[in-house]
Amino acid sequence: AAPQDPPNSSAGSVFRGTVRDSAGAAVANVRVDAIAGGGLKPFELGSTTTDRDGAFRLALERGKLTGMARQARLRVREGPLQLFESEDYSLPRAADAEPVALVLPAGAGTEATRFTLRVGVHDAAGAPIAGAEVRLHPAAPEPVRPDHGGEVEARTDAAGEVVLRGRVPGPKRLWVDARAQGGATSLTDCEVERASDTRLEIRMPEPATLRGTVTALAGPLPEHLSVWLEDRNACLHRGELGARGEVEFRGLLAVPHTLHVRGWPISPVERAGLVPGAAAFRVELKRNDDPRDVGDHMAELHGRVVDAATGETLPLGGFEIHVHRREFAGDSTLAADGCPPPQPVQTAAGVGTVEQFHETGLAAGRWVLTADVSGYAASAREFTLADGELVADLEIALQRGATLSGRVLDDRGAPVKSALVCLLGVGELPDRLLAALRQPTGERRSWPCVNLCAARSRPDGTFELTGVPPDLALRVVAWKADLGLCAQAPNVYRAGAEVSGLELRLQRR
Repeated sequence: AAPQDPPNSSAGSVFRGTVRDSAGAAVANVRVDAIAGGGLKPFELGSTTTDRDGAFRLALERGKLTGMARQARLRVREGPLQLFESEDYSLPRAADAEPVALVLPAGAGTEATRFTLRVGVHDAAGAPIAGAEVRLHPAAPEPVRPDHGGEVEARTDAAGEVVLRGRVPGPKRLWVDARAQGGATSLTDCEVERASDTRLEIRMPEPATLRGTVTALAGPLPEHLSVWLEDRNACLHRGELGARGEVEFRGLLAVPHTLHVRGWPISPVERAGLVPGAAAFRVELKRNDDPRDVGDHMAELHGRVVDAATGETLPLGGFEIHVHRREFAGDSTLAADGCPPPQPVQTAAGVGTVEQFHETGLAAGRWVLTADVSGYAASAREFTLADGELVADLEIALQRGATLSGRVLDDRGAPVKSALVCLLGVGELPDRLLAALRQPTGERRSWPCVNLCAARSRPDGTFELTGVPPDLALRVVAWKADLGLCAQAPNVYRAGAEVSGLELRLQRR
């Protein structure tokens, strides 16, 4: 007999439905993807395309995340542009389940607002450039990488012409990249009108060149070293190192650029204000575990972590020390409140432990260094660093932490599973963060700042929070996005204290 699909398997799940714009018109020929939900890494489970009536049928692939994917959400894409993302749907989903009606938000444009933008690309002498990359981006207050993503992308034909079609009119940025053809790059602001057919002529600037040399203070250069430039448009220009560290960048605009050099085991380098055509630059690299202020480097923090009672140096692995950029204004008794949470990334650490930490590659500004060593209270300490400043011989003294335990309940008194239990400080900043969390938005949201120590409630609602910093005014907070928030009154905990019986009752927004 054929094996049965395990419970909660994604196999056999079927989504069918329609995609319409905010005006009610069917949206044809757009891609509908099913993405793993429920907190899993967002793997694609299946994909299909709408027909001329905007209808789709999507059967999830067998064998992908079998037994794990219990929820999925749908994304609607048109070319490289994501138009819509749904909430999570439970799996498995029967073929005769109620059809899904996906309605694009007003900001995604409608069938009646579609536009055509025709672009002609020529070099400085007026000759057409074939094969140039052209991308159309929405205008944004913050710079984004123009050579990545975009609403529409295409390449010019033999006559230097390209046709771009989109659905969201308004202010745009047109990116043209002719570096592969021996030219430069161009970023042009333009306005696209509703349901229009517009033409733009782009005359590419003359390309410029920048040369330099990268050497090491001691020994040869690392085998894998990344060297690149970034211009005012956030465009990246890669460089290849020669046998003696020489490097040349071509196809540049005649504007100041920022040089970046990275690679293990060197201290990263960032040097601004390099102008093509000027004198060649020279960069001298040092190791990232060298606490001396030598060579070229960004701001750095070097030091050790010790037991506050004995002065003993504590061994460190690869994940006990982190630095976070301090971005939020306002005061708090807990320095980590001022840092947005880091993006999830995969990291690796070497075998064994070390007695010194070395945090390199830091830009000028305010940083928070956190230490989370097993058996001790978590610690957060703020630093304000100048460009290229090196701070050595730091000593981070850790005390024993407090342990808090209790239960998380909903507004009816039922236990809550998987609620986040964490800490916030006291001050204007955490007050503002809590007020924002209490406001309904209708959007997905995550915890807004770095969690110095945190736990999840068990199925019976119980939790245990360890490593709580002593001698600080702190608030214990429980939060679950779909149920609500609870923030206890501020309290100060002693080193090694054990506090039990806490009851955190979530209040709906």
